[in-house]
Amino acid sequence: MAWFLRVHELHDGTFECRRGREHVDGHGDADAAVAHMLDLADDLGLAIVFMHRLDGTVSELARVGTVGQHGEPSAS
Repeated sequence: MAWFLRVHELHDGTFECRRGREHVDGHGDADAAVAHMLDLADDLGLAIVFMHRLDGTVSELARVGTVGQHGEPSAS
């Protein structure tokens, strides 16, 4: 099963990093938060990284490892 790593844009202009439902930390800008989650995804080996914006949009930023459409490991 893949980890869902999320970067949430907050109302104060900062960004929160989450692993699943767990708060990991916060960052002052999006680039730092995304870089942190991409590094964590590399460490975990199987993960999908998402960005959640205040306007309600959710973007998939990266898939690390071999991850299928619904987060499960895909056959190689």
